[in-house]
Amino acid sequence: MAPGSWDDLIGKPYELGGVGPESYDCFGLALEVLTRLEFPLDFDIASQWMRKYTPGEVDPSILSQYECHVEDAPRKPGDLLIMRNPHSENPRATHVAVHIGKNIIIQSTRAIGVHVLPYQKVAQQTVEVITWIE
Repeated sequence: MAPGSWDDLIGKPYELGGVGPESYDCFGLALEVLTRLEFPLDFDIASQWMRKYTPGEVDPSILSQYECHVEDAPRKPGDLLIMRNPHSENPRATHVAVHIGKNIIIQSTRAIGVHVLPYQKVAQQTVEVITWIE
């Protein structure tokens, strides 16, 4: 997508379970961004996967026709940044953001809603980066 194609998403409020177009939770926003990047995702499969995802335990390749693997940093637009609360004993993913290029991510949080920021701001919280291979 062209630079700035996320402008219509920026500032949308966070809503738990929100999948747009008026509000988004982190997962709903990730699906919207991947759809705009033309990733062939099945919403139902992706939804079940993300809501149960435990880093290192569930194969993310069920999400898409693309192969994927885990990286230590985002490489290209569409890479998923999987995060979890570092203060929690729960190993499940608690947040997802999407790399949109040039070390910039887009995410939706309760405190801010949909916004972009440099990857370096969330690097310490990122447990896994899932990158796609065509």
